[in-house]
Amino acid sequence: MSVLDLEKDLKTQVAGEVHFDQATKVAYSVDASIFEVEPTCICSPINLDDLLTILAIAKQHSISVVPRGAATGITGGCLGHGLIIDLSRHFTNILEINYDQEFVICEPGVIQDDLNNALAGQGYRLGPDTSTGNRATIGGMLANNAAGARSLRYGKMVDHVQEVELVLVDGEIITFGEIETQNLANKIAEMTTEGKIYRQVNEIRT
Repeated sequence: MSVLDLEKDLKTQVAGEVHFDQATKVAYSVDASIFEVEPTCICSPINLDDLLTILAIAKQHSISVVPRGAATGITGGCLGHGLIIDLSRHFTNILEINYDQEFVICEPGVIQDDLNNALAGQGYRLGPDTSTGNRATIGGMLANNAAGARSLRYGKMVDHVQEVELVLVDGEIITFGEIETQNLANKIAEMTTEGKIYRQVNEIRT
C-alpha cells in the first residue's frame, strides 16, 4: 500500500489530528537530542478508541509507530521514520487522586508540573524533579525513567509507579505491575507479545 492509501485511511477513520504536511513532519523530526529523523506522518488520537484505530491502520499498512510526549528527552526515543502518535495533545487527564492510599491515576500526556500543582494542596508531589517539569509528560518520564535534582533522596520514575496500563502495537491492552515469581515464570513462557516483553525485561534484569 502507498503513503496516499495510508493518508486516506487515517484521515477518514481517525477523529484526532492527522498530519502529512512537510512543516509538521519537520517539527516532529527532532526532540531535545542531537538526532533528526523525519516521520511519515503524525497522529494525535483523542481517546483510546481513536488510538486503537490508528494502531490497526498502522498494522494494515506495515508501518512502525512511535509514541511521543513533549519531546524533552535527550536520547531520540520519540523519533522515528514511521507514524508518530502524539499523546500530549488529548491524553491529558488526571483521572483519580487517592490521598488515603497515596496513588494517582493519570493519562500519559499529563504535564509533570500540572500533576504536582494538583497534589500540592495536600503536601504531595511526584518524586522525580526534572528540569523540564513545565512541559515533560508523565508518559515520557515513564518511558525514560526520568530523574532529577532530588532523585538521590526521592527516587527516579521507576520508584513511583505501581502499575502501567499499556496498549501494545497489536492493540492488546495489558496491565503491568508487581508480579510474583511463579507468575513471572508463566508469563515468560507465553508465546505472545506480552510474553516477549517479560522475557526481554527479565534478560535485562538478570
